[in-house]
Amino acid sequence: MTSSQVQPLCNSDERAALLQFKDGFVIRRNASFDPSAYLKLASWTPEEQDDCCIWDGVECDIDDSTRVIGLHLNSSFLYGSINSSSSLFRLSHLRVLILADNHFNHSEIPPPLGWLSRLTHLNLFYSGFRGQISLEISNLYNISFLDLSFNRFEMKRPDISTLVRSLSNLKVLHLSGVDISSSVPSFLANLSALESLSLGHCGLRGKFPRDIFQLPDLNISLCMRTRILGEICLNFDPRSLATCSELEVVNLENNQLNDAFPSWLGGLPKLKPFLLRFNHLHGKIISRSPSNFLEFPSLRIIDLSHNNFSGPLPFEYFQKWNAMKAFDGNQLSTFDSSSFEGNIGLCGEPLSQICENPKAPSSTLHEDDGQDSGSSLLFDQLNWITIVPGFVGGLVVGVVIEHAIASPKA
Repeated sequence: MTSSQVQPLCNSDERAALLQFKDGFVIRRNASFDPSAYLKLASWTPEEQDDCCIWDGVECDIDDSTRVIGLHLNSSFLYGSINSSSSLFRLSHLRVLILADNHFNHSEIPPPLGWLSRLTHLNLFYSGFRGQISLEISNLYNISFLDLSFNRFEMKRPDISTLVRSLSNLKVLHLSGVDISSSVPSFLANLSALESLSLGHCGLRGKFPRDIFQLPDLNISLCMRTRILGEICLNFDPRSLATCSELEVVNLENNQLNDAFPSWLGGLPKLKPFLLRFNHLHGKIISRSPSNFLEFPSLRIIDLSHNNFSGPLPFEYFQKWNAMKAFDGNQLSTFDSSSFEGNIGLCGEPLSQICENPKAPSSTLHEDDGQDSGSSLLFDQLNWITIVPGFVGGLVVGVVIEHAIASPKA
């Protein structure tokens, strides 16, 4: 083979930059928690003829193998800091930078990260960073995937609007655990390409922008595990979620929700877990719509514990939730009295407490209980909703309703 036919090695300057980047870290087995973590940098050796394009975690341009365009170093046991003079920033052709599940010694994201203007994918999930996110990150105009979750980051000065508003190509924005401590930014509804949004434990407050539910591609996950104070939007009808046919998980646990049972979600064809525990939900577990009759066709888990529900349990409808039936028979595996202990207001089968004035299912299940079905406050203090296609199967089935708590007084 002639020299002209030999596949070129990676760029020598970028190879040197990678080796220098490697030397800036020590290897600690406790720096990564993923069971599949391994030492990717072991293949990075300084031999002159060693091609860095075949190093573990290094991706080169298939059209120009001399340029490094990706670093996939998640779960690599890396421990250390990245400062502004890091050789990482000499890799000017980087498009993908994945450093998730390492420990960067509570250092801040250095401003030169914003110089990597070709980045389309930045993943720093659970990587031991901290501090205010620098303004330079707003220069990553090509970014489509941004995950800064579960670090000790802040988005205050500058705030989230300043940092993210210009990133119009974002498809994935995960900021769970980032201290935002501001009102819910209305510009999120303008991110027309957005597919996945995670804002858990961010300290958000204020009204939630109703238009975000109209984003055409937002069908993977919408997570708001945070206490949203006040109304989401005066004109937003949460029952519009009942038309989200791909909705598979609803988790609204650990909030201050004070409303009736959201039976309007009963017609969702793919809903599997439905978690409402630790709220102030009250009244009877009934259907207010003659169209769904508490149908829940795919439901596998429902948890209504630690609320203030009362009245008879609609056990005849629980028995129709075929997806919750045990695999070895026709009976629901967890419908026994121990699953419902501690509910002062609940009565009826399978509880030992007998209802004083039991009603026929037809009258009970459609009673409106004095509530206006057109104006629910269920989402006034939103915890999280998750839309996850391909939700993991084989869930443990069960229904738990126990230890009700009193509703807060106005």
